[in-house]
Amino acid sequence: DVYAVTNDRPLRDRLLDAGVDVIGLRGRNTLEITET
Repeated sequence: DVYAVTNDRPLRDRLLDAGVDVIGLRGRNTLEITET
């Protein structure tokens, strides 16, 4: 699997469209994985 780590929302949306799962911060100290 391929993952990218970013908090940049437009980049996250482009990565998800390309089929890349994204890891980003949710709140102050929680990581969230957004899967395609």
